[in-house]
Order: sequence, then structure tokens, then C-alpha cells
Amino acid sequence: MKNRKKYEKTNLIAEIEKLGYKVSVKSLLGTFASVVAGCIAAGYLFKLKPMGYVIVCIVAVMCTFSIIYQSYKAKYEQRRFSDVSIYLERMIYYFSSGITILDSLELIIKVFPSGEMHDVLAKAISIIRTANVSNADKAALDEIEKTYPVKRVKTLHKFMLQLQKNGGNAELGKNILLADRRNWVDRTMELQAGKRNFKRDIVIAIAIVTAMCLFAIYVPQYVKQFNVDISLNPLVQATSVVLLCADILIYTHINKFMSKNWLDEKPEKTDEECKKIYDNYYSNNSKRDVIIAAICSAVTVVAGVLLYIRIHSVFIFAVMAVLVIFFIKSPALGKKEVRKQIQRMIEINYPEWLLQVSLYLATENVPVAMTKSYEEAPAIIKPALFKMLKELDADPASSEPYNNFLKEFNVDGVEESMTALYSLATSEGGDITDEFSNLIRRNSELNNKAEKLKNEDKLYMMGLNIWLPSGICCAKILCDFAVLFSTYFLSSLSLI
Repeated sequence: MKNRKKYEKTNLIAEIEKLGYKVSVKSLLGTFASVVAGCIAAGYLFKLKPMGYVIVCIVAVMCTFSIIYQSYKAKYEQRRFSDVSIYLERMIYYFSSGITILDSLELIIKVFPSGEMHDVLAKAISIIRTANVSNADKAALDEIEKTYPVKRVKTLHKFMLQLQKNGGNAELGKNILLADRRNWVDRTMELQAGKRNFKRDIVIAIAIVTAMCLFAIYVPQYVKQFNVDISLNPLVQATSVVLLCADILIYTHINKFMSKNWLDEKPEKTDEECKKIYDNYYSNNSKRDVIIAAICSAVTVVAGVLLYIRIHSVFIFAVMAVLVIFFIKSPALGKKEVRKQIQRMIEINYPEWLLQVSLYLATENVPVAMTKSYEEAPAIIKPALFKMLKELDADPASSEPYNNFLKEFNVDGVEESMTALYSLATSEGGDITDEFSNLIRRNSELNNKAEKLKNEDKLYMMGLNIWLPSGICCAKILCDFAVLFSTYFLSSLSLI
């Protein structure tokens, strides 16, 4: 029974059906047959021995299971993203028209006649209709969040519950949420396009390096000076098998990037890590750093003098001077790098906090909105936000807390948005509607920029994999050339 469960769990067709797709045994067998045929062709070109064919075919077949599954998973993740995107847009429009959460759910379920989203919406509607508790609406929305744990879905639901309970400016929330959704969809599609381009580049790189390795095997046979066939050498055979297996594994590894969860919002750093970086920046360790730099410099000078006495080389003094300058500058350089790191984290996380504040403004004034946003604020912003709230408690009418918020990091957009919030707090600056519009526009721009920065970070990490085929190719060609020259010299010596 235990083995049967294990088989069912690892059955490829069953796993694909869990994603909502159908696949026939015939089509799968055709795919595997094509893969084996491709491996045999590649093995023939590299003149592999039977064992080499077997190894490459086994690796390819094992990886094909993953490649097929990941291709369907990529379609599944795209469908989930599309469902969430449609849900956000329609729910924003339906609820902001003035109807209840239940009415909104009953309207939006018609947009999804079947599928995962339909099922979870039906369950949410059932909870509201049958529950005997006061917070039935929240329980229903929590059910949707369990299936789609997306930050923007949670933000929308929180806004809906807040507005239904306290009333407020639904139009303001509608404009903010729609702008945020539009930026999110555009940047996500941009990220996926970047992933597709990266996959194409990897496939081209694999094809080029494989052709180069073939070139290194065949050329010696047709060059009169060499006239050597190295393809049957055990080392060349082994490296050829490793190359082909590595090509298959690299493609499988890259293919997994394409099927990653489109809705994944795992932060690059945890709240604890962000707090540690922020605390280290402000910790008073300058005296300790100077002492450490002085000790390192002194040790370097003593070691340099001792080496010079033994070696008598001016080069020793040049190296010593470079190291001493580095040690003297290292405390300031370290502080500068940490500051840059904090700036980037603020650029990515600040728009998220500003969005929360903007939504609270639909029902609250500015100080209360910022106070309520504190618990859910990004960790990198919390210390500065705590300081600002403390200053506002002491002097609510002062503009200094707004002007000084994150000022030391000079992040683009912060000053302008805080000026808008101060104007809203004091009801100054002319028509308050203009201030709201300015805040929405600025929030949209900052969110757009933050999403682009996140995409850049993700694509950069993926881009590092482009060097894998090149590295393996270089190792293979070096081995082949070593075999070529050793074979050539040995044959030359035998003729003497």
C-alpha cells in the first residue's frame, strides 16, 4: 500500500492532471522517443562508445520527466496569475460601486465559470451565507487568501473590510488599487519576457559551445600536421559524456525558472536581516573600526619592512602602500556600501508602505493612517517611521517629522510624497483633491520603479547561469587539447 501511494505520487500523468491538464500516454512516449533519438544522434557525432550512449540517454530520459512537468506547471502558473489579475480588477470595480462584499463575490464568480478560482469563490460565498459569526466576511476573504497568498489580494481585502465597516472614500481606494494592479501586471509580463529571452540565450549558448567542442574533436583529423583521431581516447570519451549530460542538466535547470510561481512575493531579505543591516549602519562602531584599521596597517608595515630586509624588492613597498591605503579607507567604504544597500531596500519597499497609508486615507486622517500602517510597514522603514510618529505625538502640526523622514538616505520620491502627506494633514496647498491626485500619481510611479528594481534583481541572478555552458566548454576543450598534444608528441617521438 505504501509503495502504491509512492507510485501514484510520482506518476507524471497524475501530477499533470493535478494542474488541470490532460496528457495521453501516446504523446508522452512520442516525446521520450524523440529525446532518445536526439541523444543517439549527439552520441554518434561525438563518436561515443555504447556505455556513453547509455549514460546520456538515461540522464536525458530522467530529465525529460522534469521538463515535461515544468512545461505544464508554467502554463498553470500563468493561468493562476491571469485569474488573480482579473479578480483584482473586477473586485475593485464591483466593490467600489457601493455594494457589499457578498454581492461583489456573487458578481465576480460569474467571471470564472469553472476552475480553481471558481471553486474558492464558491466556498467563500458559502461561508458568508452559512456562518453564524460576526466576522464572516473576513473568514470568506481569508479562504481566498489561502489559495492565492498574494500581497495585493490581502491589501484589497483589508481595504474592503475597512471600508465596509467604517465607510469612507471608495473612489480614492479604487484609483490607487487599479494603478497598483496595472503596474504589477505590466512588470510581471516584462519579467516573464525577460525570462523567455534568457532561456533563448542559454539554448543558443549550449548549441554554440557544443559545436565548438565538436570542432575540437574533428579538426585534428583533417589537419595534415596532426592527422590524429582523439575521439576514442578514454578522457575525450568521458568529457564528451560529461558535456552532453551537462547540457541536458543546464537546460532542465533553466527550464525550472520558467515555471516558478508568478505570484511568488518572497522578499530578498527577512525583516530580521533588514533590521540588522539598519542597526549596524547606525551603531557607533567607528572608533572600533579605526582601531582595527590602525592595527592592520601597523602589521602590514612591519611585515613589509621585514620582507624588504630579506628580499630587497621595491615591489614590497608598493604592495604595502596599497594595503595600508585600503585598511585606512575600509571603514568609510564599508559604511558607504551599507548605505547604498539600505537605499536600494528603501526604493523597493517604500512604495509598498505608501500604498498602505494611501488606502488608510480613504477612512482616516494622515497621522492615524501612518500609525495604523506601522505594524505592517516594511522592516527597513520601521525605525524611521517610529521616530516620525514619536515626533508627531510631541508636535502634530510640525512639518519637520515629514521633511526629515528617511532624509539621510536621499531616496527619490520620498520627499515629494511626504510633502503631499503633510499638505493633506494640514489641509493646505489649495484643493485637497489635487493633493490626493498627486499622491496617487506619485505612488504609482514609485511602485512601478520598485517592481522594475525587483525584476532587475531576479534577472541578474538568472543571468549568472549564462556562464555555465561556457565554463564546461572551456574545461572540455582544454582536456581535448591536452590529449591532442600528448598524442601528437608521443607519435612524433616514436618516429625518431
